[in-house]
Amino acid sequence: GLDPEDYHLSDLLRLQGEVRDSVKPGTDAAADFDLLLTDSFIRLACHLSHGKVNPRSLNPAWNFGCNIPEGDMVSVLLNAIRSTNVFDFLDCLKPRVPYYLKLRTALAVYREIRHSGGWKPIPEDARFVKGECGPHVVLLRKRLSLTGDLTEPGDNPELFDDEVELGVIRFKIRNHLGIDPAIRRTTVVELNRPVEYWIDKIRINLERARWVLHNLPSEFVIVDIAGFFVYVYRDQEIVWRSRIQVGGPVRQTPSFRSKIDHLVLNPNWTAPPGVLDGLILPEACKNPSYVSQEGFTVLDARGKAVDPSRIDWAAYSAKTLPFRLRLGPGPTNPMGAVKFSFPNEFQIFLHDTPDRDAFKDMQRAFSFGCVRVEKPLELAELLLNDPSKWRLERLL
Repeated sequence: GLDPEDYHLSDLLRLQGEVRDSVKPGTDAAADFDLLLTDSFIRLACHLSHGKVNPRSLNPAWNFGCNIPEGDMVSVLLNAIRSTNVFDFLDCLKPRVPYYLKLRTALAVYREIRHSGGWKPIPEDARFVKGECGPHVVLLRKRLSLTGDLTEPGDNPELFDDEVELGVIRFKIRNHLGIDPAIRRTTVVELNRPVEYWIDKIRINLERARWVLHNLPSEFVIVDIAGFFVYVYRDQEIVWRSRIQVGGPVRQTPSFRSKIDHLVLNPNWTAPPGVLDGLILPEACKNPSYVSQEGFTVLDARGKAVDPSRIDWAAYSAKTLPFRLRLGPGPTNPMGAVKFSFPNEFQIFLHDTPDRDAFKDMQRAFSFGCVRVEKPLELAELLLNDPSKWRLERLL
């Protein structure tokens, strides 16, 4: 997904020709060629190690480390050159997880689609009904076939049959558009996006992978915020996955890296600033009994319980409120049955939730920033990794 011209390809080819055609070895062209090739090598090594774009320029709170080889960097690069294993060295700097390799494969596929002319747009007012025939179905078949969503050619290219319906469902699931076969305008808009759009998206995600997928332990949990899934990787293979709910537009789930150091069964829940400002304080201002009715215990700075009816809630915001609002374990606790804790400045956790119906939606951006996990007890059993003591039946 990187641009060869960023590594002086045209100039290197020109200088290589000058060196090859020169009657005198050791000319200025040879020196220029060596210097430029060295710069190209160093630049490419850096970009493969930790990306071309500095993620901190987009997110000042970014806390992922860079993939810098151990030892003096100059010596490492010189040893790679002297060993004549430059290509092997560069290959080792790329992320090794299957996700990165699949993205590279997908990029080659979409570039081949572009090379062959891409796909023609489907009329946005076209009517797609199972059993119907028409030239717009031909365009739909071609579009779905190019991206592997439709695998059977069918006897009649103008017929919207069962195979086309399955192809539409596959496309919609991949793009978080639902699981029904109905082709609405939003579906046609996604189908009509030019192949260059998808190439750019793949290249962006290859870059993001170079930011994130280095120096990983043999087992790790990764939250795909945009895809609404959480995965557990073990020895570079996905061994578990679950649907999740993440932060909405107002309180987005941040990107960061941390170590899960403990979990809490049947946890208390302390209302975070976003929930205080967005929900609890406005409701408490309208209804003085709201805090008590919702089951909160109000605690002062010393941890002593305070009568909520004696507090002027309108006088405070989340930043100025001198109290903590805590909800004990139970069916209404937003943390549910288990909370996974890891140090971070955002007060973000992975946790269970009583809001189970929301997992049925394709776009699951509902939370105040934390990550709600559909199968949290399975994750607890997997991470505790002690079947004799922490079986799923005991966690229930």
